[in-house]
Amino acid sequence: MKKLPDLLKLWNTAEFEAKLLQALKQLEANQLPLKQVASYSGHFVQDTLQFSILSKQETDEQLILKLGVFYQEISNLCPCSGDDPETMQGHCEMQMRLDKADGLIDFTIL
Repeated sequence: MKKLPDLLKLWNTAEFEAKLLQALKQLEANQLPLKQVASYSGHFVQDTLQFSILSKQETDEQLILKLGVFYQEISNLCPCSGDDPETMQGHCEMQMRLDKADGLIDFTIL
């Protein structure tokens, strides 16, 4: 799990969403539960990940955000076919929980 404690300080400020989206863009695809929505190879093109914030709420212990995630998944990794790998567009929704005590985040596919 990754930590994002600096985001806690920005909650309910105008900067929060921009900083969150910037932090999410820096995550590696394998730090997200995208394998659960894989339709092909389960390998994702890192620089195609795009996030949108669909909703956000706060509890006593966590910040909870619903995210839309757009991605490209490589459809064919077999070099034996002689074809260049194709990428397929995909989208999913996930929940991100940011723990207020330690700044740890975790994701769940919705």
